[in-house]
Amino acid sequence: MPQRQERERFLTVSGIITPDGQLVLEPCFQMEFPRSAAPPEISEADTPVVTVELLDARGFALHRELLSAQPICLEGADDEGTWIVSGLVPFPRGSRAIRYAWNDESLFETRIEQSVPYLKLTWQPEGIVSGIQTLTWAAGRSAEAPLSYLVLYTWNSDQWRSLSLILRDTVLAVDFADLPGGDSCKIRVLASDGVNTATDESVPFEVPVKGVEPRILQPAQGDTVLAGTPLVLVGQAYDWERATFLMTELSWSSSRDGALGVGSELDASLSPGEHDIVLTEGASGTGRSTFVTIVAASAPGLPADT
Repeated sequence: MPQRQERERFLTVSGIITPDGQLVLEPCFQMEFPRSAAPPEISEADTPVVTVELLDARGFALHRELLSAQPICLEGADDEGTWIVSGLVPFPRGSRAIRYAWNDESLFETRIEQSVPYLKLTWQPEGIVSGIQTLTWAAGRSAEAPLSYLVLYTWNSDQWRSLSLILRDTVLAVDFADLPGGDSCKIRVLASDGVNTATDESVPFEVPVKGVEPRILQPAQGDTVLAGTPLVLVGQAYDWERATFLMTELSWSSSRDGALGVGSELDASLSPGEHDIVLTEGASGTGRSTFVTIVAASAPGLPADT
């Protein structure tokens, strides 16, 4: 059996450096990841960088991490230097403060409260979960800092997908028709006071498996094309549960002209008239199908034959 990867607690850090050199942070969350998730080493020469130091109760550094910053263009921002910074910072036990610096110029230091938020996921799955569900949770804190939330979803107990940006409310509507399925699905909610993070998870539940879905990228529904001239057909197959696009055989056909060919991209020539262009996944052409309806006109500006 494959060995389970050793996990480590990290702090998520993300925000922007404003043109006047101020660091504006999103709330940080503590999460556990495999050690392999540790960021690649960055040297002092890789400027510009944000330095993040985790300090103990005496002010000694327990860990020092360099995060690279990338320039961005924000509407209304000064062209001269708005930067985005994000990354994972190992979070050692005994951390009591975080110090931030920008290109070795100290920005600020924040103390870490010694109380963890209270969190309870109040939504519970019933039977096979499908359609729109309203997720709810209860949370509280002893400190004055406001709480922020993240909602995650797994369909295989390995991959976790974020279902939201950072939230302030304790409710989120989720459409499970748009999520991969399986019989070991879970919802995880995280509550952060800015650094300290509480986590709660649902029991495992089942969501209908979506399988492989063919998608037509070209032509579009309702297009009018010229009959007898090359028409480029472009399609793909998306595996919901693997969360990836597959290099699988795709079969094309027309309700009017029959089989058109096989492949993710091919040229076809259509007879005049209305066509349902059908894309079917699978080498044998027996998988799932999708279609668009287009019109092949006999000449530019003239109606198609029917």
